[in-house]
Amino acid sequence: MSQAPSRYPSLITRLGRSFSGLGELTLLFGAALAGSFRRPFYWQEFVGQCRTVLLANFVPILLTGSGLGFFVSIEAGQFFKAFSSLYRLGGFEVMSNIRELSPVATGLMIAGVSGTAIVADLGARQVRSELDALSVMGMSNVLFIVVPRALALMVMTALYNLPMIVFMMVSGFLAGHLLLGVNTGGYMSSFWTQGTVVGRGLVLREHLHLRVHLHAGRTGPLPHPADVAVRRWHRRHLPAKPAPRKRAPGEA
Repeated sequence: MSQAPSRYPSLITRLGRSFSGLGELTLLFGAALAGSFRRPFYWQEFVGQCRTVLLANFVPILLTGSGLGFFVSIEAGQFFKAFSSLYRLGGFEVMSNIRELSPVATGLMIAGVSGTAIVADLGARQVRSELDALSVMGMSNVLFIVVPRALALMVMTALYNLPMIVFMMVSGFLAGHLLLGVNTGGYMSSFWTQGTVVGRGLVLREHLHLRVHLHAGRTGPLPHPADVAVRRWHRRHLPAKPAPRKRAPGEA
């Protein structure tokens, strides 16, 4: 007796479909990349898509950045507070928020909001046979639909990374300052010592180190910039102790 055919596709068939879909996406990406350097380029479509991405993602970026910055600051601040080094929270947030979490969170938000909207729009165009109509009119679907949307996603993802960094750092600083009591001077000093994202944090740190050291006329190991900032804050905001009065000769 012959066995009944399986209701489920075999593993090889499913793998073949997966690789086939991956190949089609790769070919579409190559066509969009090549179409970016071909004419005509539909600037109005590109600007319209950039505006759509800008308006649709502002609130998700704001909420995501504020939430991530708040929770990262609270969790890391508790750890640093246990070791009496809460001023290092600023440097840690540079490494965690600016270098790691911000680009990933921005890409996820834009892909989740605008990417799904673009896919739904393309599906609706296919149902309404608009893609076939464009081909009949002699217009390239890749140049008119794919290229402007792909470039708009790339450009707006890079630009939206800056607001994400601002939202994360502001919420992290407020959480650390208001809830954990981190010193503002120490936080900012630790932030700038790790601020190699601008390419000059290390040079600026060593320059300030050397200036403080030479001005004080000291020798030996250089103090940490955060310690210098804390001492400077204390000198500015706390009343100085009165100097002891010199006694006159013969005074008891």
